[in-house]
Amino acid sequence: MYRTGDLGKWTKEGEIEYLGRIDFQVKIHGQRIELGEIESVIREMEEIQQVVVIDKEKEGGDKYLICYFISGNEITGKEIRNYLKKKLPMYMVPNFYKEIQEIPLLSNGKLNRRGLPEPCIEDLIKEEYVAPESETEKKLCKIYGEIFNISENEIGQMSDFYELGGDSLNAIRLISKIEKEFSIKIGMKNILNNSSIHELSQYIDDIIENGGNENQIEIIEKRNKKEFPITSQQLGVYLDSIKNENSTIYNIPVTLKLNNNVDIEKIKLVFEKIFQNHEILRSKYHEKEVDGKNEIYGFIDDECSLTFEEYDYDNYHSFVRPFDLSVAPLIRVGFISNEVLMIDCHHIISDGGSITIIIKELEELYNNQDIPSLEIQFSDYAYYMKENRNNIRYSKSLEFYKNMFNCEYELLSLPKLNNNEKTIEINY
Repeated sequence: MYRTGDLGKWTKEGEIEYLGRIDFQVKIHGQRIELGEIESVIREMEEIQQVVVIDKEKEGGDKYLICYFISGNEITGKEIRNYLKKKLPMYMVPNFYKEIQEIPLLSNGKLNRRGLPEPCIEDLIKEEYVAPESETEKKLCKIYGEIFNISENEIGQMSDFYELGGDSLNAIRLISKIEKEFSIKIGMKNILNNSSIHELSQYIDDIIENGGNENQIEIIEKRNKKEFPITSQQLGVYLDSIKNENSTIYNIPVTLKLNNNVDIEKIKLVFEKIFQNHEILRSKYHEKEVDGKNEIYGFIDDECSLTFEEYDYDNYHSFVRPFDLSVAPLIRVGFISNEVLMIDCHHIISDGGSITIIIKELEELYNNQDIPSLEIQFSDYAYYMKENRNNIRYSKSLEFYKNMFNCEYELLSLPKLNNNEKTIEINY
């Protein structure tokens, strides 16, 4: 069998439906996009002779789309964009539009991507700025500015979530901030279906005025408990970890490159503040008898301390090693010759979002900025989750996933990574 690179699927009738080329599919903002579909829509325009749409990657890893076109008549990138907006979802509308004289080709007749000119800022087509009017729009502009690190004065009614670089992680942060600001509950689909500030503002105002119980925000009670029931998310990690106690698969190591003039002692003091602020960093896990049954609980160990480990470039590989989940803390901090800061957390107390929070608070505290005190701790969330296992919403969610996986499927076998270390370079 020859691997052609064509993409298709079997239909129930036993026929193969052609979906396009694998090499022409890209994933942007969590959405899988067929570049040929965008090109096909653009070719519908009489003014267009030839068109190529490609994806490129920013320094931060975010992808964006560029439209290169040849036209026999006068047509602007803005006109093409406005046409696409009527035909395609916003995440499929390119950001850049550049007119060229010819499509560069390789000797085999395929597109020479390297021969395409780099787009410049003049080729970036954005919506015209319309200042926010309602209080909801103004609040959303402020929230968007915080999430995308853009001045809120540059964000207006027509600013679009996708255009600003929105992805699933940004959407989660946006949902969280909207819940806090407006005391309502919305979902990921609501963000994606109302991608402009104006649309989202109208949607929020409608919820506030006419929303039902499903949009009411749930309040997590603060309990000040020093022990808590393990969450379902943690339980899977716990069971796998104790079965493979010598594995580092659930370690989340991060390295931060430091400037020459950094104050190491100040970094240590800052880390101590973060360590005391987040109880979860001082937690450990083992069995506890509850109503005659053995259950796994988390325990906040206020007696544990954070140790700062010293390494050089010959022995730093020994920094990442297995954690004992019954011994707190499940976070390590180390330095390589006062040039690199190393952080290693177990996944049972952290994830990618947690690491981002730690790094953000580290930077803010080091630069003498205040960080907000926590209204609740992880233990409060754990009790909240346990109590909600018996409500209707939880049952519906469970039933949804049971139905989703009520079918035959193949187990996927993935190769193990040799090195799970993630490196982030941040200068202080």
